[in-house]
Amino acid sequence: MTDEKISEIYSETITAIRELRMDSSDEEKEELYKIINKNKNYLGFDNFEAEMISYWKIKDLELEIHKNIRMASQGSNSISLKDLQEKLEEEPTFIEQFNF
Repeated sequence: MTDEKISEIYSETITAIRELRMDSSDEEKEELYKIINKNKNYLGFDNFEAEMISYWKIKDLELEIHKNIRMASQGSNSISLKDLQEKLEEEPTFIEQFNF
């Protein structure tokens, strides 16, 4: 995935979080939740169930996204098993960069 595409995903998700208001209509909320849910895996969080978390927790996702990006930019070698499996399917030699 290109940096440009990641930037688009980031912008789209942050905009959705910022546009979410307590007084948003159900339709508006649902549309914003769809955007967040669609992009969640690219931004370092894989659990997003809007009906299970509070409005304030959703607003805090922006901070979580920033922390995940900062960790990734600092060369963190942590990766979820799901992401690792997908990456290995695309690029079998990917695992060689990790020291076990």
